[in-house]
Amino acid sequence: MSVAGAVVKRPVLWLVVFALVSVCGIFLFSDIAFDMLPEVEVPYLSVITTYPGADPETVEKSVTDVLEAGLVNTDGISKMTSVSMEQSSVILLEFDYGTNIDAKINRVRENIDLVKAALPDTADAPLVMQAKANDDPIMVVGISGREFSQNELRAFARDNIRDQLRQIEGVASCDIEGGQDAIVRVGIFQNRLEAYGITISEIAGALAAQNVQLGAGSIEDGLVEYSIKTSGEYDSAAAIADTVVARINGADIRLGDIGEAALDYAEEKSAVYINGEPGVYLSVMKQSGANTVRIADRVYRRLETIRRTLPQGIDLAVIRDDTTEIRGMIQELVNSAIIGVVLAVAVLVLFFRNINSAVIIALSIPISFLITLLAMSLAHITINMMTLAGLILGLGMVVGCSIVVLEGVVKFREKGENPSIAAVLAGEEVMSSIIASTVTTICVFLPIWLFRNRLEIIGLLVQDMLFTIGIALLSSLFVAIFLVPVLASKWLPVHSRLQKPLRGRFSSFIDRSIASALDALNQAYGRLLAKSLKYRLLTVLLVAAIFAVSILALAKIDIVMFPEMENGSVTVDITMPLGTRYEDTRAVALELHEYAIAEITGTKNITARIGKTAAMSDEGNNTASVTVVLDLDDPRADSSGMVKEKLRRRFSAFPNAAFAFGEDDFAALIGADIDIVLRSDDLSRGLADTEAVRALLEEKVPEVQDIAVDTNAGLPQVTVTIDRERAYNMGLSISSIANEIAASVNGVTATVFRQGGDEYDVTLQLVKEDRYELPDLGRIFVRSSTGALFPVSNFANFEKTLEPERINHEGQARTIHITAKLREGASLNQTEAAIRTLLAGQGIDAEFAGESAETGDMLQTFMLVIILAILLVFGVMAAQYESFRDPIINFCTIPLMLIGVAAIHLVTGQAMNAFTMIGFVMLPGIVVNNGILLVDYTNLLVRRGTPLMDACLEAGVSRFRPVLMTTLTTMLGLAPMAFFPGKSSMMIAPIGLALFGGLTSATIITLFFIPVMYSLINKESEK
Repeated sequence: MSVAGAVVKRPVLWLVVFALVSVCGIFLFSDIAFDMLPEVEVPYLSVITTYPGADPETVEKSVTDVLEAGLVNTDGISKMTSVSMEQSSVILLEFDYGTNIDAKINRVRENIDLVKAALPDTADAPLVMQAKANDDPIMVVGISGREFSQNELRAFARDNIRDQLRQIEGVASCDIEGGQDAIVRVGIFQNRLEAYGITISEIAGALAAQNVQLGAGSIEDGLVEYSIKTSGEYDSAAAIADTVVARINGADIRLGDIGEAALDYAEEKSAVYINGEPGVYLSVMKQSGANTVRIADRVYRRLETIRRTLPQGIDLAVIRDDTTEIRGMIQELVNSAIIGVVLAVAVLVLFFRNINSAVIIALSIPISFLITLLAMSLAHITINMMTLAGLILGLGMVVGCSIVVLEGVVKFREKGENPSIAAVLAGEEVMSSIIASTVTTICVFLPIWLFRNRLEIIGLLVQDMLFTIGIALLSSLFVAIFLVPVLASKWLPVHSRLQKPLRGRFSSFIDRSIASALDALNQAYGRLLAKSLKYRLLTVLLVAAIFAVSILALAKIDIVMFPEMENGSVTVDITMPLGTRYEDTRAVALELHEYAIAEITGTKNITARIGKTAAMSDEGNNTASVTVVLDLDDPRADSSGMVKEKLRRRFSAFPNAAFAFGEDDFAALIGADIDIVLRSDDLSRGLADTEAVRALLEEKVPEVQDIAVDTNAGLPQVTVTIDRERAYNMGLSISSIANEIAASVNGVTATVFRQGGDEYDVTLQLVKEDRYELPDLGRIFVRSSTGALFPVSNFANFEKTLEPERINHEGQARTIHITAKLREGASLNQTEAAIRTLLAGQGIDAEFAGESAETGDMLQTFMLVIILAILLVFGVMAAQYESFRDPIINFCTIPLMLIGVAAIHLVTGQAMNAFTMIGFVMLPGIVVNNGILLVDYTNLLVRRGTPLMDACLEAGVSRFRPVLMTTLTTMLGLAPMAFFPGKSSMMIAPIGLALFGGLTSATIITLFFIPVMYSLINKESEK
């Protein structure tokens, strides 16, 4: 008994099976996490080392060079880059995608241990950290209030809000940014130090010795054992000021005699402003694998509770919420899916003119999707942009198999067969065709899976999408084989108009009109196909000519790495000249901040950040940023491009500032549009070439904007040169000199003061008036080994110099990057070619990195993937036909897809990108399906004795309706995503666009070209 016969005999069994699986999918759907993108692990490790007090060149020679020499022996490193900054070194190790990073962490630590002894004694131990793709906060909560200082807001957020957010299930951490922590500030007067002959280091030691709490064992008293605690900690700031720090000639010298101690805040070096008001940020990080949307909902509920307890004058608002884009993306894609389903069902109703038929086909969509969701839940795959795109891409394809089966049932019912027999005969006739078409579609995903590591971030992003499409297609195949025959024979039997005529006059008229139109379309196709078979050579030449033109057109289409996306926020980074005071940087940032508030429409929040806001960054007093968060739901809101243009108009008001727009996550991964790399061990020569390249770009290349350089010579620095012989003669050590200067100018934390459960650092530092000018350095006293005090001016000279702010390495060689972004409408390839010509004319030797280099590597890999996909499709078809000749016929459809892809990109004016290439890979497995239906049925007719030309014509006419229906449902399912993507789902639109164009051209030409090629290749058998 055939499979179809067995299925039709057990209708209840198969109905229950699919019902139970669907119910499981519904219940497990709630366990699937929502996220913007799949969770991917980028194979990057960073080695971070702090070297207090060291300038960038010292950090480079003493730390970075030493560590790089040891780390270069780590196997599997594809690229090693580093940044040497003031007091810190950051080395980034990039491994091949697919590398076991956990194993590499241990290997990196072992190599560091081999060279650790060569590091400076005062350098901290190198810290090895794994880079995470999803390390950014999912939400940023802002606290602001004009009546409160930033320091007071920070204290309030720390004491009343942070811990409540940390306690929420799924939240990993909650960090505060903005404002300064409270400290016990001890300001020391230089003239009093001189008068009493004391150093700051000695005062710090005295304070530490006088603030002690130690356990002293236990003692028994009767039957009770008591623990002993010696409590000698300070209980007030006044007690600190009253501390005896020295004894001179029998007199006690107290801290209050030398300086002032008060509970205060640390000196302001960073600030946050929210919509024009001072404020602080609370950044909420989620735990790995947690449901982002669910965590955000919990945070919102907790914030509502917190708002009810806020003091008068303090405002709390969500500054940034990544789940807004996630929710918008999900809503946009769900809407696209709903529209696609409605359009697909409308096509089915139009062609079948039978509600039962349309319902049967329509049921295959939710059932296939529920089975897919069940598989996603079991595989721990999130619902994100890529998996939802997979469901939409599979939307039209999942009904293809069911349409072919049901079309067969309708055909046999029109011949008078009863429903059960018609279902069995239809299932037997098309079983091999639908299995082959499904397998060919799925097998094209295998090359992407095999090459996913070479495709790097693209391969990681799309693997979940491929899983989703694959499961959806397999589900649809099972539905077509095991459910459609049951429904068509028992539960929703299909009737022809002769068996069950319509009664209403209007409905009968509409039905006849549609039937006449479809018959006319079918007859027109039959006549055109007959003409094509009559003039076969002319048909082949015409198709070849169209194909040649499309190849020429493809060469003119720009290729980029990622599509343009409408971002929900715009950040402009501000860099003032090195050495700019913090107050001057703040003034520029706040002026631009106020301008943005006044000029930009449709915003949720506009924030400004000034100074160093993150540890281990190269931010400083001369850096700031302004971020505009747009309200994507406001139809009047400015686009991100308009926001950038409005901000650019204001840049000229600040001639001393450099501005650069921040990049999104993808742009950061692949680099800038234009990225010119200069390599030179001579830093002075490299900086000179850098200025020459910058000038050329500004004057000769109008296609670029936002030019930025990652290395500048302009960090004002005072070099304290110690006369070693004089220092030795005075009994001074170099370390004691350096430590005393650092303590006096930068400050030193002597001890910790505890009060009311809070801890405050006790920080000593010269008062600002005594560390304001260069001569103040010479007045700092250092204690010698003999006990004498000597001013620094007695054994040191001071020299003002300009040092590089940072020194970059790639492959252990010094590099400088000059980056720029393209203006709208500019061609990446043409602009880069023009820049190469300019640099060659100036004799500047440069390399190009960034998007152009990444795009070239991507294209090479995708060519291999496409070739392998085509070979797999050929193998599947050869196995089905048990012949190498028939697959060649179907192969003729594959080049035809290029015609539609080229045409649709030319018409829309869009560039091709990595996601277009994903569509290219998928197309061979999709476009051959129609050819399989035609060739398979033509073979059947030939085996039954039909003459070759008649068989080609009859097969084309017979399969015209199912081919048209499957193609239209697929195309209409793709149309909303391809042509009307929302702002949050523009990234995946190129896949739908490529599939729509390729499928359109391949289907139209296939209907005529495949019968012609079949007749030409099999003409010997005709004789």
